[in-house]
Amino acid sequence: MICSGRSGIAIVWSELPAYAARQIAAYPADFPIIATRPRVPIEGMDAILPGRIHWIHENFRGGFSALGLSVPKLLIVPSWNSRYSARFEIEVRSAGGYVVVAFDNVWKGSLRQWLGVLRFRTTWRRRFVAAWVVGLGGSSLASAFGFLQSDIHQGLYGTDPILFNPTACSPLPDRMKRIVFIGRLVPEKGVLELISAWRNFQSRHPDWSLHIFGSGPLADEVRAAPVEFHGFQQPERIAAAMAEARFLVLPSHDEHWGLVVCEAAQAGCGLLLSDAVGSAPDLLGPSNGKSFAARDPVDLARALDWAAARTPEELVRIEEASRKAGLRFTPQRWADTLHALRTRFLGSRISS
Repeated sequence: MICSGRSGIAIVWSELPAYAARQIAAYPADFPIIATRPRVPIEGMDAILPGRIHWIHENFRGGFSALGLSVPKLLIVPSWNSRYSARFEIEVRSAGGYVVVAFDNVWKGSLRQWLGVLRFRTTWRRRFVAAWVVGLGGSSLASAFGFLQSDIHQGLYGTDPILFNPTACSPLPDRMKRIVFIGRLVPEKGVLELISAWRNFQSRHPDWSLHIFGSGPLADEVRAAPVEFHGFQQPERIAAAMAEARFLVLPSHDEHWGLVVCEAAQAGCGLLLSDAVGSAPDLLGPSNGKSFAARDPVDLARALDWAAARTPEELVRIEEASRKAGLRFTPQRWADTLHALRTRFLGSRISS
């Protein structure tokens, strides 16, 4: 039977994305990753983590032995109600190990969340020794769930600064008058409001262009709009697109955190975010972007106007502020957080 890595750790990850593979690769010891495949294929995942990913189906109900793995001492799971990770959790706790819950949602204070908090405290809280979240909003939600501040760890998401390398980007004032949207083409991402606001904006600013990257049921609506449509692209192409743009726009109706915001920030882009984007407290400030009301194309158009009115001097400050904010979330920070969790629960030494 294969040991669960030299570090005594295993991670379960739903729809393992490319950024997660890069984060895991930053940790200085091997451990197995049990994951379902992403809905949209990402190239090179197994090359980043050769031989370490154990792909399972979402209906998988086996345990570690079914994968040829021993039971680890520390398990990270992607949610508190994941059906396929429940068996792994039970095995770890039964063996005297520890389970940490990781999530990217943030505190919004809605009635639905208050009901969820009540259920979490009564049903799930006792199963986990700590919570791993992304940033400020996640910490607030974990606190509402009943975790002590000492049991809450940030840094769950990190963008690769090598891929979104600020030194490879032209200074913001030198870039084309271009705005990018990157995400699924579905109503809840605010795509229809963006198209409406863009028609309004472009009538006053015909020298600006909107480039849309993504796939989904609203692709035909996007193709019919006065935008540049690129479809789904691999991370390297997205990084290149951000390096050529002045602003990212994300008009989501509900966005847990939004890693794409961090990617754009590292690339030096200004940020135009709806007030439903969970990463705003971590990445958006008055010096690097604008917030607007979700579901409101008129307010979105005002934010676009604000972006178009920035002077070269203001764009320099926007770029500096975005990069500083984005570089707080990196694979190295993820690795450091995992090491802190391992040190706390298993001790500091990683055997060779």
